[in-house]
Amino acid sequence: TLHDCEATLSQFQDKPPNGRVTPDTKNCIDKFRRDVESSMANDLHTNDVLKDLWDPLKAMNALNSGK
Repeated sequence: TLHDCEATLSQFQDKPPNGRVTPDTKNCIDKFRRDVESSMANDLHTNDVLKDLWDPLKAMNALNSGK
């Protein structure tokens, strides 16, 4: 949910915790940013943005559950 996303991301607003942002997580964030920017270039691709949320949400769930 959006509230869970906000809660998870707020932990990293000041600075990422040492050692917790793995290269895989950074790659996931970078890919998501590129995909969203590409999809939002055309308003008709809103469904693509929702699809693009899947991997970041999985990563946030893993962080929240300590995996």
